[in-house]
Amino acid sequence: MEDPASAKGIVKRDVVRIITPGTVIEDSMLKEDRNNYLATIYFAKDEAALCFADASTGKAYVTELSGAALQQKIINQLARFAPSEIVTTKELELNPQITQFLDNMANCMITIREKTAFEVNAAEELVKNHFGVVSPENLGIESESPAVCALGCALSYIYETGGNKSISIGEVEYFS
Repeated sequence: MEDPASAKGIVKRDVVRIITPGTVIEDSMLKEDRNNYLATIYFAKDEAALCFADASTGKAYVTELSGAALQQKIINQLARFAPSEIVTTKELELNPQITQFLDNMANCMITIREKTAFEVNAAEELVKNHFGVVSPENLGIESESPAVCALGCALSYIYETGGNKSISIGEVEYFS
């Protein structure tokens, strides 16, 4: 980026931040009576992990779901947190109940990422570095688990869209 005072002609500019529904932090753009969650859904074999991160409050919630009626369990959590944006993979299309629920959910943007966005080793390193811990287990999250993948993707997406602005998650809670 150039200083306009010293530039001649057109001033070079950079994109400093990408605002998406799940990464809004400005009070003027938020509803006072509700959180603004960015959700990530990571599909693993017969289970899924979800992370709900609110960049405006700095808090994230992570869970893992499995067993019978997995799609309904995911829908229940999506209904509970009502995210404004969901980051997931194309595997979402393999889950018709969830897709139908999201089609009816107003004001929720779906962002599809490659499966590599949820890669366990990169996610675990990001989680450890971000929170300054030796292991995700220090946060109550099992190492190399699907929950680490969901949390790591959320942090990565917030970093990627946040640019130079310090949008950060400072607290994480694992729930079941």
